[in-house]
Amino acid sequence: MRTRLTLRLLVFTALVLSAGSVTAFELGVMFDLTNMDFSDGRESTDTGLPGGSFLWGISAVGSQELSDDLTLELSYASDPILQNLAYTLLTYTDQFFSLRLGPFFGLFNAPGTLVQSGLSTTVSLFVPGIAQIGLRSDNSLSGRLVVAGDYIQEQSELSVGFYLPNVLPTVYLRTRRYTTQTSDGERVDSFTAYGLETDIFQKNIPYRVVLDFAYQAVSKTFVETETTEQSYGSLVLGTEASFSLFDAFRIMLDLESSIYMFGTNALLGEVSADSFLFRLSTGVSYTF
Repeated sequence: MRTRLTLRLLVFTALVLSAGSVTAFELGVMFDLTNMDFSDGRESTDTGLPGGSFLWGISAVGSQELSDDLTLELSYASDPILQNLAYTLLTYTDQFFSLRLGPFFGLFNAPGTLVQSGLSTTVSLFVPGIAQIGLRSDNSLSGRLVVAGDYIQEQSELSVGFYLPNVLPTVYLRTRRYTTQTSDGERVDSFTAYGLETDIFQKNIPYRVVLDFAYQAVSKTFVETETTEQSYGSLVLGTEASFSLFDAFRIMLDLESSIYMFGTNALLGEVSADSFLFRLSTGVSYTF
């Protein structure tokens, strides 16, 4: 999954620089590390919860305002569930709504499929100073799995937030799903999170903090001669912080840690109580 990572980042950076050659743009790079997710090489006969192996990845995003209302965003991410993704998104923002639309591409996720295209759509509605509602849907344009290596990437999010003084609490439902055809059948990786996210902010303060509490359900399903679903549920506490050292330079840190993890389905009875299970993302952004 991580092979040719340097080449992908070089290509992405070149695209961002070409997009931002006329006016200023913002570029951010993040490093990701986790031991909470199933590895790609896991087999249907494996037992035990995650925690013994560390998965890492790199993500990058570049954004540029084309006008007061329109923003162009290019991004790349390696995700434990969705594998490798690159986005080209245009965002139109008004006083009462926001629309983000554009294609995404699965990159180098299968030997026989170098690029897999899809469409990403996000609609947000605002009641200024009172509430906001967001709905996101990402789906691969190919809806069929025919030969080994074919895959479908799906992602969705529904969120509802209410404004309070210097605080924005948001209830959300997030899902990610990756389905691939193998020589033995199908394999499905899925992630579902139900949570409450609280954004704490204040004007003229160089830092921002987001607190998150969620229940996450993660599974890897093998649809072969028999169907085997290895899955777990986890209570997760997350903290995200960003610090502006200068007007143009920002440091970002996002840490999720599992309070309690327990196995379900084929992993029923497994409990991970002694290990420190986490997802960590850290990086920087700079406005040129």
